[in-house]
Amino acid sequence: MRKLTPRIRLLAAVVVTAALSAGLTSVMTAGATTPNVSYYACLKAGKLTQVGTSAPTCKAGATQISWNSQGPYNCSVTPYVGVDLAGCNLTDDNLTSANIYGADLVGTNLGGATLSGANLTGANMSAVWLGEDGASKAATLTGTNLNGTNLTNATLTNATVANATLNDANLSDANLASASLSGASLNDASFIHADLEDANLASASLQDANLANADLALAKGTLGDDVFGVTWTGATCPDGDFVDGTTVTTCVGHGF
Repeated sequence: MRKLTPRIRLLAAVVVTAALSAGLTSVMTAGATTPNVSYYACLKAGKLTQVGTSAPTCKAGATQISWNSQGPYNCSVTPYVGVDLAGCNLTDDNLTSANIYGADLVGTNLGGATLSGANLTGANMSAVWLGEDGASKAATLTGTNLNGTNLTNATLTNATVANATLNDANLSDANLASASLSGASLNDASFIHADLEDANLASASLQDANLANADLALAKGTLGDDVFGVTWTGATCPDGDFVDGTTVTTCVGHGF
């Protein structure tokens, strides 16, 4: 069985402390004979708020997450449609062409993993780690089906997402700095407040995508022909210009 990620261990520690201070003496740890306890919190920029045993209403930009006192016990299962791998450490795993439509991958560590050709349609990948760090390379998602996937607050720094399909995907507040999105289909996708600094968007399709307040500084590549209906309001363009809706109304011609 794979180990829990450090993030989930930290969450558990925070919850136990919060629960004890609140007088919730019924909180039990994994292995106890009492019923498993589910916990909830709001996650934003690596920080937890509103930790407790009931689902909170999170503020804008924060993601509601949940886990339990037992922890993820099925991290070593063979992936299948709708599999629950939330919080698991799947670093460097080979999930090429895996069919995990609708999977729960909230907070999962997929650093260095290979997901090329995989079907992740409709998966919940909020706060997932697909980026590069000192321990592993970034994930490879070449040709991956990510249509309708929830990638809010996800980390994809330096990830390879070339020729992937992310139509209707939600990447609000995601970090895609230096990621390769060349040839990707991003139609109707949401990149509100996303970090796309130095990302490669060559030949990417962005029809009706929402890039409001996104950071596209130093982003590169000639966009595909499908750039109709893009929302650029508040975005920072590759050349550093700001889309104010008056002087600058689009990033096309401003680095793209």
